[in-house]
Parts: sequence; C-alpha cells; structure tokens
Amino acid sequence: MSHAFYTLPPSPCLVDTNYAWWQGGFTPEQLAAIVALGESLPAQRGTVFASDGKTQQEIEQIRRTHIAWMYYDDQSRWIYDLLGWIANQLNATNFGFDLYGFVDALQYTVYEASESGHGFYDWHMDQGRTQSPRKLSMVLQLTDPSEYDGGDLEFMGTNTSVATKELGSVHLFPSYVMHRVTPVTRGIRRSLVGWISGPRFR
Repeated sequence: MSHAFYTLPPSPCLVDTNYAWWQGGFTPEQLAAIVALGESLPAQRGTVFASDGKTQQEIEQIRRTHIAWMYYDDQSRWIYDLLGWIANQLNATNFGFDLYGFVDALQYTVYEASESGHGFYDWHMDQGRTQSPRKLSMVLQLTDPSEYDGGDLEFMGTNTSVATKELGSVHLFPSYVMHRVTPVTRGIRRSLVGWISGPRFR
C-alpha cells in the first residue's frame, strides 16, 4: 500500500467561522492502518490540562476517554506527512499562522459508550506544556458515523458549530477555540488528534 502524497485528491478547502476541514485526504485502507496502529499502542486514561492534584473521579467529570500516544517513527512517518500536508494547505488558505510543525506526539483517542459512563470531553481549549505554543489543533475522523451515536465535535463561537462526521475528514482550528466532544451514547468513536506549534502570537 502506497502512502505517497500523490494519493491525496484535490479536495476543496472548506471553512466555517471557527474551523476549516478537508475531505477525502485518506483512503479507507490508510484509515484502517491508522486504527490498527493506534490499537496496538499502550492505552491510558485521558487527562486534562493542570490535572495535578485532581482525582480520577474529578478528571472524569471533565473528560472520559482512553488515549495512546503515536510518536513519530518509521511506522507513523507517513501519517505525520499526510496530516502536515493537509494542515499546511488549510492554514495557508484560512489562518495564515506562522508554524513550526508538530511538537507533541499525535494522540489516538477513543470515546466509548458503556454502562459505567459514556465517553466525552467537556468544553476546553488545547493548552499544553510545550516548547512552543500550540497554535492549530487538528482532528482526523477514524470511525464511520453509522457506528456510534453522539460524539459530536462542537466549536463554541457566536453560534455553536458541529463538525461533519464524515469518515476520513480532517478538521483544523486555532487551539484557543473552545470545543468539546459530546457523550457517545452508542458504539465507539475513534479519532487522531494533533497539535501544530509555532512562534508566539504578537
């Protein structure tokens, strides 16, 4: 299976007031490969910014997910390359931020409906302790929307916007935009999340 850039179709750059998105950037085979890699990685419970001193119960009032860190290596290089290419296109068209690239590892994220509690992440901004500030966040949809209910990626603005759930869609937004994932009430929602850093805004 080839993962070269030429597999990307000439998709239009779509934009909302709070975010931009790219459709059709990954083939079904590539998406399946990302899920397989994500599922093979060590999983842990998701945390929140400034979680020091918070109990697990307090954290789960804000966020209930399982995550795995997908570091840059020979297995994941093609994923970083494709996401970076899409991010550069959307940034050039819609935001125009000065960027360095990925500083944090990609995060494979799983939201699951269960009797013990539905997976969700309440309103938040993507802050983090990084060498340079996170300026853009991106989310790759890895699950077909027919496989789960709920789990809407929403953005807060003048009006709350709801991201498309199309399999393989990539959403890019400024990391200071408030956003959330509503509770998954049936099935499992999988996504790949990344943050692109750059020099401080001024």
